Amino acid sequence: MWDSDNWRVSVGNLSISKTKCTLSFVTGSASSIGIDYLVNLAETSEVLAYDGTIDNNLRYVGANPNNYVKFNNELWRIIGVMNNITDSEGNVGSHIKIIRNESIGDYEWEYSINDWTKSTLNTVTLNDDFYNRLTDNDQMIISNIVWNLGGHSTVNSKSIEFYNAERGTKVYSGRPKTWTGRIGLMYPSDAGYAVGGSVKDTCLETDLSSYNSNNCYANDWLFMKESTQWTLTHNSSYSNYAYLVRSGGIFGTINIDNTPSVSPVLYLNSNVEIIGGDGSASNPYTLG
Repeated sequence: MWDSDNWRVSVGNLSISKTKCTLSFVTGSASSIGIDYLVNLAETSEVLAYDGTIDNNLRYVGANPNNYVKFNNELWRIIGVMNNITDSEGNVGSHIKIIRNESIGDYEWEYSINDWTKSTLNTVTLNDDFYNRLTDNDQMIISNIVWNLGGHSTVNSKSIEFYNAERGTKVYSGRPKTWTGRIGLMYPSDAGYAVGGSVKDTCLETDLSSYNSNNCYANDWLFMKESTQWTLTHNSSYSNYAYLVRSGGIFGTINIDNTPSVSPVLYLNSNVEIIGGDGSASNPYTLG
């Protein structure tokens, strides 16, 4: 048997001491590359949509799309295919971005300053403790990515305004504009662009702070995840505030010494394949 969790051949139930086994290897087709798989699926799927930003990312949208994936023997969910992503080697390309389905607990973003590069949530909780709990094979398929750390000054902004700010240069005094690493958090715009259904166009013209109107949050799987979720983006007007997403359509900014839930987010290597599953919670995609 092929053990996809541990990436090895498993042999068992041998009845005699000497047994000959023959292994056959078949080269995967290009369509099994995860990025290609999702791009092709988008041609017929109503829960995959391009966001129309300058990068035109492909995102899962709606209240509860079948975007589940098995990673680290856990359920994660695919945010989408993100384009024009720069890795630690300076290569620019597309990567599948995923978020853990369940939070890992409630943590402070930091206790003093909203500098992600110095945040204990980043350096200790996510990229030390949590990263070291991942299987060796899953660690190998995580990309080391340049994450944008642009800040924003108001919650009363649309998804596109947050998207541009996240990739911009406006930060609180002295804060870095990028960080290179493996595990981060979702952006406010990730939550905003996850809205789908008949209200999608209306909601994308709605401030994130008002996603409790027009039935936006009820058609947005990232707003429905938890009662509260930290995001990666800091408030550029204050030294100690960052943005969060709550279920019920409430989006806001609070002091970083509060303890909302944390759901790790990461980018997969661009050559990762989808080798099984249908994306449902009971039969999530498997990776190879």
